[in-house]
Amino acid sequence: MVPTHTQQHLTTFELYLSHQPASVVRTEAVEDNTCGMNPCYYMRDGGQFLVSTSVTSLIAAAGSFERNEDFLPTKFFLHKHHKKAATLLKRAVSTAYGIARKSPLVARQASKVGKLIPEQTKATYLWNPHQAGYATARTVDKRISRLLPQQTISADGESRAAAPECTTPDAESHVHVAADVLRDEIHAIERRFPDRRHIILVGGKDSQLICLVPKLNPDNWMIFSAQPNFPLVEDWVRANGIEVGALYEHDGKNEETADEFKRKLLCSDLYSSPVHIRYLPTLARISREIGADCMFWLGSMPRGAAVFDGRSHERQLGPRAADEFTSRFFDYHLNQFPFWQGNIQQTYANYLQSPVFCPYYLPDFLAKVFFTLDPQRLESRDYRERLGELLHGRPVQWPTSNPGPVAYDYTNFLFDSYSHYLREIRKLVAGENAAA
Repeated sequence: MVPTHTQQHLTTFELYLSHQPASVVRTEAVEDNTCGMNPCYYMRDGGQFLVSTSVTSLIAAAGSFERNEDFLPTKFFLHKHHKKAATLLKRAVSTAYGIARKSPLVARQASKVGKLIPEQTKATYLWNPHQAGYATARTVDKRISRLLPQQTISADGESRAAAPECTTPDAESHVHVAADVLRDEIHAIERRFPDRRHIILVGGKDSQLICLVPKLNPDNWMIFSAQPNFPLVEDWVRANGIEVGALYEHDGKNEETADEFKRKLLCSDLYSSPVHIRYLPTLARISREIGADCMFWLGSMPRGAAVFDGRSHERQLGPRAADEFTSRFFDYHLNQFPFWQGNIQQTYANYLQSPVFCPYYLPDFLAKVFFTLDPQRLESRDYRERLGELLHGRPVQWPTSNPGPVAYDYTNFLFDSYSHYLREIRKLVAGENAAA
């Protein structure tokens, strides 16, 4: 794969907005201006850089593979809810080893199955700084790195953005600023791409706020929600008179085939658990049925990551009065959390071949809201209700609950995801078609 475009200076926002996901772009400098929420991978090519939303695309562009032995992804293919299955598998393998003394064939098969047993049966998450994968720039190839949040790379070197200024006069005025910025940044994208269709993945308040932004062309905006939340979302849309082009429902069950699951792993570059990356085959079908360029929108996926939910901050970060509270707040919201959700957005983008954004991590919102926010001024209450009222122009009726989806069952996909990833990479280098 050769670079499809050349730009003097490329940002992560423009990489996802203006270029086909998984394509390769040549640039003299690349800047992360979405705080890791739109992951970008790069490799040096002389005095320039090749960048992409996909590590495997860069390996294909290079035409060779230099494996990084220090890249050791978590074996995510077995989730914590499957401990019982793991225990049964281990017992079966132990029994097979006992029989193996009498049968070399059984011994060989037991050895193969034993390699599938994960080192841990509980999925770990990249936002945990105690896990080796947290905020790492490493990838599977020694020549390719992941751009870190707020990092800029050029031929002259690298830099990280300055720390937030904490200039918030008061929380109420900051919520007003947030409402104006959300409205302006979404309208700017609508004007730039007037024919593009938008699909909002709706669950809790952060994604519901996206629905409350008044749209220039409401018919271009669709809402997608899954059971058990869909009835609540549907009632909420009708109760508040929200204009929308269509409502799509998902039954919440895992519809992925083994091939679709393997493709999802390849699109993720093994940075995060597949348990949290749902609905891709259905979203791909909806995108095809719409027959137009689509853009997908997500809120802040974990409940504790909502910046204007002041109730969650102390639960997540400790006492507000503590000296280190502000630094923990910004490390969590501008480094740890977007690094995790960003890989989910990368996977959606690469799989669906469409841009995927969280509006709270677009450049204007970061510059005018996050980087001037003083978290000490946020009281222990949910400011999102006031933000929704400002966006909607009147009080909002909110759902009384936000039930989460059931974890996907992957017991039928018990295989070594890293070995599969490496095999697909070697196919790409050999000129064969890979799963993605």
